[in-house]
This record gives sequence, C-alpha cells and structure tokens, in this order.
Amino acid sequence: MNSKADHKPYQGRLEGHRFQMSRIIYYRNSFLPRIRGEVRGEGFETTVEVRMNLHPLVWVFLAFWVGILGMMSLFLIPGALAGGGFDPFILMPPGMVLFAYAITLGGFKHESKKSRQFLAELLEAEAAEASR
Repeated sequence: MNSKADHKPYQGRLEGHRFQMSRIIYYRNSFLPRIRGEVRGEGFETTVEVRMNLHPLVWVFLAFWVGILGMMSLFLIPGALAGGGFDPFILMPPGMVLFAYAITLGGFKHESKKSRQFLAELLEAEAAEASR
C-alpha cells in the first residue's frame, strides 16, 4: 500500500537550465497546466522563471468549439433580430462560449494555484536550507 510520503506530486524533465513538469493527479482535468521554466543565475541571485499553459490540444479543441459557436451566433442573432420576436434559443451559443470560458478558467486556475503554492514552498525551503 502506498503511503502519502511515497506519492510523487510532479513528473517532468530537466534539460540544462530548463525544465518541464506537470502535477500528477488521480482524477480527470483537461485544464491541468503544463509548467515550463528556466533557472538563471544573476550574480549572487538565482531567478526561476515559470510559465504555465494549457496543453496545445486543449487550445485546439477550445478554438474549434468556440469557432463553431461563434459561427452559429453570427447566423442566429441577425435572423432573430430581423424576425422581430425574441427566441431564447439564440442565447444558447453565446452562453456555451461563456460556459467554456468559465470551466477552462476554473479548471486551470484551480490547478495552477496548487502548483504555484508547491513551487513557492519548495524554493523557499531550499533557500532556507542553503542559508544555514
């Protein structure tokens, strides 16, 4: 049986001064950030630059989905306005775009916050140990 101490929170690779990593999770989240960074020495200081992005396939899927919904909106809204009556159906495509934005932002922010906290604690702990 694996204890919590045996759990590795991240996986990735280090190449020279650059690294790539992602959090190991045991649930499904397509919006899990891909973490890339670079370590640079500047005099007596070390700078760690970290960037978090969505997986490229998630970007492609979102662009496709939002593109289709945008096209639907372009056809539905002018037709509904020309007809003179209000049809709640025309709000569905823009609503789905807002929903896509909300779930993407929520899933990404939730995971990136955890990773940012982990990295801050890790780097602070190592800095404290090095100063002793």
